[in-house]
Amino acid sequence: MSRAIYYMRGNVYPRSRPFGKPDRLRASNIILGMLAVMLVMLVTAYAITFAAAS
Repeated sequence: MSRAIYYMRGNVYPRSRPFGKPDRLRASNIILGMLAVMLVMLVTAYAITFAAAS
């Protein structure tokens, strides 16, 4: 069978795919991780700024 049919079968029968460990990182996970890191850095910078100002 071709890869397209295997891909469609994976969407129709998701039990055949392992849910616990994805075999590769998806772009959405990488982007969300980068946004989370930037948010933590921004909050830390604001905390340092307010601590130094007071």
